[in-house]
Amino acid sequence: LAFLNYLLLAIVYTSWVACHPPPPPLPEEGLEEREHGARTLLPCGPRISFLLFALVDVQANFLIVKAYQYTSLTSVTLLDAFTIPTVVVLSTVFLGVRFQRLHVAGVVTSVTGLVVLVATDLSNAKGQGVASLGGDMLTLCAAFLYGVSNILQEDLARNLGWQKVLANLGQAGAVIAGGQCLLLESEAVASYRWEALDIGLVAIFVVSLFLLYSLVPKVLLGSGATFLNLNLLTADFWAVLFGVTVLENTVSAMYGVAFVLTISGLLIYHVPGEPKRVEARRSRTTYALFGGGPDEIV
Repeated sequence: LAFLNYLLLAIVYTSWVACHPPPPPLPEEGLEEREHGARTLLPCGPRISFLLFALVDVQANFLIVKAYQYTSLTSVTLLDAFTIPTVVVLSTVFLGVRFQRLHVAGVVTSVTGLVVLVATDLSNAKGQGVASLGGDMLTLCAAFLYGVSNILQEDLARNLGWQKVLANLGQAGAVIAGGQCLLLESEAVASYRWEALDIGLVAIFVVSLFLLYSLVPKVLLGSGATFLNLNLLTADFWAVLFGVTVLENTVSAMYGVAFVLTISGLLIYHVPGEPKRVEARRSRTTYALFGGGPDEIV
């Protein structure tokens, strides 16, 4: 399914980039020089950066799907919140983002709301088995990779344009995801008995994922990776609403407490305004870890 999403991204945004080419370079500036003149987080040029970004994103999606096979939905919901501290640390170290105390308080409050939600689920699911450690580890790895993916996407979008980022993500991601599907899941896909309902659900899923991927870079450019992942915590409450309205599940009052905490955390995070960026520190840290110098063209 991820392959179809990447393929759709490639078709739509490659077409967009082709129909909206950049202005011609100055006589003394070649197109290659202009492209490499934009300083990105990884000092290996835009093409390799796009490839690494796609590789990280594809593996994050692959691991989180695999995790559902070995552990519970509750565990995945809790552990994938590890993306939030990941993006906070990576934003601080590599992007030079400076978080104020209220930003940190907002993050802690929102994550506390998520913990309350999951703790309620755990208390309601006693006797249904213990989650597998292997599945939990897969979820943690996926959460970390999602954090890395968000940071790379924010950096590339700021320097090279979000449409170009999605076009290259779609191209590289379709190749990587398609290759993995052929190697690991070709027999399962071929042996599955597809019905009209299955095809319809797949189409809805792919379109929804495409829309999400199209909106993510805009949120990253406007508010950053931390705010994006804090807002994604609210997806857990949509899952609860689906369970109540469609699956006719019952919920306790603690879901309301968790919802209030999560939304309060988002509001607290926005009180001091957007976190500040210190470009100079980002350059020193990045090049000290990856090589090169801050005056080199990457």
